[in-house]
Amino acid sequence: DDCLVEKDWLKELLKGFDNKNVGIVGGNYIFHEEKGFINLWQKSNMKKSIERGRFKKPQFFESNNMAILKELFVSVAGFNPIFGPKDGSEDLNLNYQVIKKGFGLTFREDARVLHLHKKNLKGVLKQYYIAGRGDIVFMFLNKEKRIFRPHYLLLIPFVALKNALKQTEYTRRVYLPMLSLLNFLCLLCHQFGKAVRSISI
Repeated sequence: DDCLVEKDWLKELLKGFDNKNVGIVGGNYIFHEEKGFINLWQKSNMKKSIERGRFKKPQFFESNNMAILKELFVSVAGFNPIFGPKDGSEDLNLNYQVIKKGFGLTFREDARVLHLHKKNLKGVLKQYYIAGRGDIVFMFLNKEKRIFRPHYLLLIPFVALKNALKQTEYTRRVYLPMLSLLNFLCLLCHQFGKAVRSISI
């Protein structure tokens, strides 16, 4: 309910299945032009992710812009219902089950979607909290992906600064302190989501 697709979006996605080894095809994102620091942060964060090769050797596509073969979707039992309405990562788990079946993922640059991101700080922090909850469920289901890093909490400020430095390559350097702070808050909410969900899983 927060995505707008281009005219030939589905046609472009389906081209990815020309390769019989492909199980999931994912598309590209259009950056919506809105004012405000939150939007600037989201755009620079996405550009940083793409620059680091997010779509060159994809391991995961978000469900807001992907297609999967019906037979394959059924064979991996679709989205696992253990992921509740307040959990993210249900699409991460689906992608991973497809990869474990021996299928690949491929990226179609021209299958573009305008994703209407969260417009305020509360919405962004909630999104990271939900992602953290989902990550714990994902690790619970996939033991080989379990990572226990209690020291990570001490590293969050440094990770936040490192990410912000990368983001300033796509925006103005003067925003570095604000980018660092927002990254720090997001990472903290992500860890908090993990902690809360781990109690009830």
